[in-house]
Amino acid sequence: MKKEIKEHIGIKHLKKAVADGKISRRQFLRDTTLLGLSATAAYTFLGMAPQVARAANIPKGGMIRIGAAVQPLDRPHNYEWTQPDLTINTIEYLTKTGTDNVTRGWLAESWEASEDLRTWTFHIRKDVTWRNGRAFTADDA
Repeated sequence: MKKEIKEHIGIKHLKKAVADGKISRRQFLRDTTLLGLSATAAYTFLGMAPQVARAANIPKGGMIRIGAAVQPLDRPHNYEWTQPDLTINTIEYLTKTGTDNVTRGWLAESWEASEDLRTWTFHIRKDVTWRNGRAFTADDA
């Protein structure tokens, strides 16, 4: 004899509320786990909400806080292998390659290579500063 699995009535209401944009995904996950649903199962229900309903609740801007010990960027020889995971999303690069596969200056206004391609010279934009106001220089690159 196979046991019939019934869905809690509260979960049905929560699925409708998140689909209608009345509660956030975070609130949905919190409430469904309080009803005894695993986080993994709750996330599968989020796929049922229309994309528009989920996208409408995303706030623009803000600040991200990461609880981690970050080594000073002025000592790259002390850099650990985990550091790029944090900095890749928080700092800017000298150049940036677009989706069209063309590399453009980002912090660098221009750059040139020596004839043997062993030395590159980057010209840094003058308006670039660190968060503390100190000017970004070639030594920082």
